[in-house]
Amino acid sequence: MNPDNILRGFPDLAAVAETCPRGCTHLADAPDCALDEAVERGEVDPARVDSLRRLLGSLRG
Repeated sequence: MNPDNILRGFPDLAAVAETCPRGCTHLADAPDCALDEAVERGEVDPARVDSLRRLLGSLRG
């Protein structure tokens, strides 16, 4: 499964993730991930970001 396909399932987060640095994994340990910044500003639901990260993390193995 492609991480981009998973991200498309979260259109609210996909729009934010477009501003991430190139090659961002969007996982909790990703430096400068725009999702973290958006959570801090209260622009996105932290639970949605956690759900996305659980799915992306499951691809990592």
